[in-house]
Amino acid sequence: MEMQSWVKTQGEVKKPLTMWGTGKMIYDNNGVRGLFRGVTPRIGLGIHVTLCMVFGGDQLKAWVAEQSSKK
Repeated sequence: MEMQSWVKTQGEVKKPLTMWGTGKMIYDNNGVRGLFRGVTPRIGLGIHVTLCMVFGGDQLKAWVAEQSSKK
């Protein structure tokens, strides 16, 4: 699969489209659903990663405080 922001003609890769041109090409090929494809999994990944960082940071802070108090 090619990158959507590149135009390919007869095997030759031409210059990349602008952001507006890429959005128009996606809309023309896939409609409104194409513009938002992948948003839901990305939100789920963002929530997962954020929870891991917050929980991990709290646990690390507690561990460091515990180690410091032992000395």
